[in-house]
Amino acid sequence: MKILQILVLIILLGGFSNFVNAQACGKYRINIKVQNESGEPIDNALVQLLPITKDETRGSKFERNNTDLSNFTLTFLEGQGLSEFHRLKISADGYKTAENELKIVSCDNKTIIVKLAKTSSSNEPVWNFENRIELEAAGENGENLESSWVIVTDGEKIVTQLKMENGYINFMLKNGVYDFQIKEKGFQTKKFKVNAAKIAGQTIKVKLKKAPSAVLAGTVKLDKKIIAGAVIKIRDEAYNEYFVKTDDKGKYRITLPFAKYFIYSTVNDKCWMCAEYYNNDFLINKEGEINLDIDLVFMGEG
Repeated sequence: MKILQILVLIILLGGFSNFVNAQACGKYRINIKVQNESGEPIDNALVQLLPITKDETRGSKFERNNTDLSNFTLTFLEGQGLSEFHRLKISADGYKTAENELKIVSCDNKTIIVKLAKTSSSNEPVWNFENRIELEAAGENGENLESSWVIVTDGEKIVTQLKMENGYINFMLKNGVYDFQIKEKGFQTKKFKVNAAKIAGQTIKVKLKKAPSAVLAGTVKLDKKIIAGAVIKIRDEAYNEYFVKTDDKGKYRITLPFAKYFIYSTVNDKCWMCAEYYNNDFLINKEGEINLDIDLVFMGEG
């Protein structure tokens, strides 16, 4: 019996060890490709990694690829990284020097393309890489955000818009400066800038303030008779949806953030093209209780 238990333990430990090894990277690499403005390789470039405050490289340097002289690789062991920014300097005879700052975490393989401009050119060097953005959002009192979206724009167009999972998301973003928005039903939209021009992942934590709100209340009637169980569906301009039903006295109450709303009401969940009500432009912009009595209009059989 003991032998069997020992064998099972060995198998379990072996499986766990394989799992750990599968998650480990062993070594990881920062790869740099140096090109001219036309995307052609520059074979005489020099890539240097220089400390700014302290040297965390442990002697590691960018090594030139023997078969592709424009390609450089910095190799680190798992667990090693650069917790502080180091200066990345790329130079070549006849070209303007390009400089950036680099900070990396363990096992974060990265490819960077740098296009150098000729010394006589009015253009500046162009960097091309991606940073990992980790975003955490919550209400100002720690409320969990269940249906939040992050929208990223570059000043002209939307770069990406993604649904967050319980206020969390991580994604890759090309280097640049961006405008971020986080939207969540019942909260004020959070706007901020993210500078991803340096070569470094970012963890961003934000808190959203509750949006000012008011109570919308009233009675639903059809031919002057109260309607119990009537459905009221409400949608704002950002397509956040709200739902409420009348009680046995035909009354309803719902708290809504300040916004302009489309309001639709009908007799019950199964009603279609029967007694209905529409309001395409209902504004809630003051605190307290706002009354909206709904008179359904008969449209047909439901």
